Amino acid sequence: MFNIVKKIIYRIIQFFIKIGIGLIKWNNSEIISKENALKELPQTLKQKGFKKVFLITDEKINSLGLCNPFIEELQIRNIDYLLYKDVISNPTISSIEKALEIFNKENFDVIVAVGGGSVIDSAKLLGARYANSKLSLKKMKGYFKIPKRIPYLVAVPTTAGSGSEATIVGVVTNEENHAKYAITSPKLLPHLVVLDPLLTVNLPSFVTATTGMDALTHAIECFIGHANTKKTKSDSLEAIKKIWNNLQVAVFDPLNIEARLAMQEAAYLAGVAFTRGFVGYVHALAHPLSGFYNVPHGLANAVLLPKVLEKYGSSINKDMSILYYELGYTEELTIDEKRKFIIEEIKKINQNINIPNKILNVEEKDLNEMVERGMKEAHPMYPIPKILNRKDLLDIYKEII
Repeated sequence: MFNIVKKIIYRIIQFFIKIGIGLIKWNNSEIISKENALKELPQTLKQKGFKKVFLITDEKINSLGLCNPFIEELQIRNIDYLLYKDVISNPTISSIEKALEIFNKENFDVIVAVGGGSVIDSAKLLGARYANSKLSLKKMKGYFKIPKRIPYLVAVPTTAGSGSEATIVGVVTNEENHAKYAITSPKLLPHLVVLDPLLTVNLPSFVTATTGMDALTHAIECFIGHANTKKTKSDSLEAIKKIWNNLQVAVFDPLNIEARLAMQEAAYLAGVAFTRGFVGYVHALAHPLSGFYNVPHGLANAVLLPKVLEKYGSSINKDMSILYYELGYTEELTIDEKRKFIIEEIKKINQNINIPNKILNVEEKDLNEMVERGMKEAHPMYPIPKILNRKDLLDIYKEII
């Protein structure tokens, strides 16, 4: 039995965290949301007086030519730039240091990150290291340990999922011990967010699917958590609705710009919500899967989400009942049946968009250490609806391997 005293202590800490989050003065990002927004960005940068751009992306995005319209417009407007395309999936401390070494060689006045969560997180952490050169990323681990604001950062997501463009979080892996951890500070919030649906139309369907489920996980974990305000509840609910109605369309009709933009907006809203209302055990268990086995974060979240919701049981009945009606279902069911119905619908969405219900090649010998890391991440910071014990989390892992 999980120690009842610990549960009480965790809830007290979460209560004060909620109060503290409410007292933070949030810097609101400027938002540009429309087709061809990236192509028009150089004109915006020139109007703001920026002269030297550090364009950070990854090799795949660069090879697809997604940055080309932006680069062409930079050249037309005689704006200097450097293209850095060596971002890796699940960024590591050493990969951030490699980017910093190049960034330090010239006087860049704006960072433009074009990519998914790994690229945007890399840009945030690069900015944090540059602005706070005496602090290592290990020293920044945790909450509110970044004294100086990052340089002007433009976040341009090429997926609709991570929400990194909306959050105060950067996630990095310490390759020495395979630990994936979050660095959290309002100083990491991007200054400008550019949502351009044209950037997502050529994504592989599986990437659209898993990143979309990542956004859904953010929204649902925030919605059912105990740290919500009216704003986070509203934003997460709106995100859930948009994903529910548009994810499958975006997967199977990739040229549907309306669905693509709706998914980008949903991911952004979910990011705004969970960066203020937090996530839960799905993320706490997903991060060790990425750290140990390099499982894509969205895939891990998608597989874990229904299993964790099932483990919460009746503790999430009220919120699942609200979701049931808000998503347009009208059949009269008991409150338990509504919860189970929503969970089954999530499983159906996973199945429809070809997401498996198992994570392959995970070795049972690693599960206890992964559970320990999940416990440390979730407790006491995450305001989960029900505090689970080690056996509960171990059982969840065993169900998906």
